[in-house]
Amino acid sequence: MRVVLQGSLGLYGVETFVHRLHYHLNRMGFDVSITAPFGRAFVRAGKNRPIPAEAPSESCSWWTSYRDADLVHLSYALVSLPLSYILRRSPFIYTIHGVPRPEVESEPLFKLGYVLERLALKRVSKSASRVVTISSYARDLLMKNFGIEAVVIRNGVETDFFHPPEPGMRGVLRSHLRLPAGRRTVLFVGRLHPSKDPLTLIRCIPRVMTRNPDAYFVLIGDGPMRTAVEAEVSRLKVGSVCRLIPRLGHSSMPAWYQVSDSFVSSAPGEMLGIAVLEAMSSGLPVIASDSGGPREVLGSSGALFRTGDSDDLADKISAIIGDEKMAVEMGERSRETVIRNFRWEDVARRYADLYRNVAGIS
Repeated sequence: MRVVLQGSLGLYGVETFVHRLHYHLNRMGFDVSITAPFGRAFVRAGKNRPIPAEAPSESCSWWTSYRDADLVHLSYALVSLPLSYILRRSPFIYTIHGVPRPEVESEPLFKLGYVLERLALKRVSKSASRVVTISSYARDLLMKNFGIEAVVIRNGVETDFFHPPEPGMRGVLRSHLRLPAGRRTVLFVGRLHPSKDPLTLIRCIPRVMTRNPDAYFVLIGDGPMRTAVEAEVSRLKVGSVCRLIPRLGHSSMPAWYQVSDSFVSSAPGEMLGIAVLEAMSSGLPVIASDSGGPREVLGSSGALFRTGDSDDLADKISAIIGDEKMAVEMGERSRETVIRNFRWEDVARRYADLYRNVAGIS
C-alpha cells in the first residue's frame, strides 16, 4: 500500500509525528513517502533547523506523489485546500494536531494564518475520509467549536531512545552538561510562546526556592517570548537558579531528560504534548496544567496544577522534588504508562489499521 504523508510546515511536534510515522510504517511494509506542504519555505524563513541524521527525504513534487498514492495523510487545513478538491474522490486522512488559536499569536502574519486555518478546518474535514486527532480534549474542542467528528489516536514516543539513565550514568551526564552538583533539576521543553505559558513557570521559582533551596530550573526552547522570559528572570533575580537553553536537536534531548528530577508542562491548553510523553518515557514525574490533554495520560505518574496559578505550580513542584521516594515512584509509573500505551510502533499500527479500513485494502 502506497501512502503519502504531508510534511511539516514548522519545526516542532508535527515534524516529529510525520518522521516517526514514516519510519514505523515503512518497517511494517508500507510504501511511505513524505511530500513537503505548500508554504513551508515561508513559515521556516530565517529559522535554524537542526536536521537529524535519520530524517527522511521529502519530495517537493506534490502532484506526482499524491496522484499515485493509495492514500494521502494530511496534517494541515489551509495549505491543503487545493488538495481537498483534487483528492475528493480519493481516500485521505486528516490528523488535526491542535485547534488554531490566533488570539495568542504575536506576529501579525501568523495570526492571520491561524485565522485562515480555522476557516479551512471544516472544509478539509468535510472532504476527508476520516478525521483523527491526538487527544479526547482536542476531539471535544473540535466538536464543540466546529462540529467536527474525529477519532482519537494519541501520539507516541520512541521508548528505546527516551529512557531512564543507565546505572551510574546520571552523575556523568550532569557533569558533562555542567549542571551544579547537589541540585534537584526541574525541566521545561517547549516553545517560548504564549500557548506554552512559560512565564507562569518562571514566576513560581521564588516560591519553590523558599521550600527547596536545592532546586534548579532548566528551560529548553526558543520563541517570540524569549525576551519576556529573560526579562522576568532578571526581574525576579532568579538567574542563578534558572538556565535558558536555545532549542536543541532531537539527538541532544535524551540526556537532558535523564539528568532531570521532574518535568513541567505549563501550557494551559496543550493538546497532548510530545515533550510530556518524552519525559514520561524517560522516567520523570510530570507536573502539568489541569486543562488540556496531559491530564488524560498522567494518572498517578504526575500532578496537575491550576492553570496559570504560579503559587499552585510551585507547591506541586516542591511536593515532588522534596520527596525523592515519591518522585521515583511517580517516574516509574510514568515509564510503565508509556510502555503500555504510547510506543510509536503501536501508534503506527493503529494508523495502519485505519489506512486499510479507509482504502478498503485488507
